[in-house]
Amino acid sequence: MSIGEILSGYPDLLEVKEVSEILHKNPHTIYGWLRTGALPGTKCGGGWLIAKSDIIEYLQSRSNNTDTR
Repeated sequence: MSIGEILSGYPDLLEVKEVSEILHKNPHTIYGWLRTGALPGTKCGGGWLIAKSDIIEYLQSRSNNTDTR
């Protein structure tokens, strides 16, 4: 099963809470990645929005599996 298939039930734009649940990381870690640019995102109002496609790309870039179906 590909990363895209795993995330297919999520909306195209995700909030930090959703990303932290997907990646099993503390929200403070996600905020840090967003501030440093390690994870692309857009500041919107009082929070951040992260594109699902950026999460997929982020995970694929850190994967040791070369199968990106």
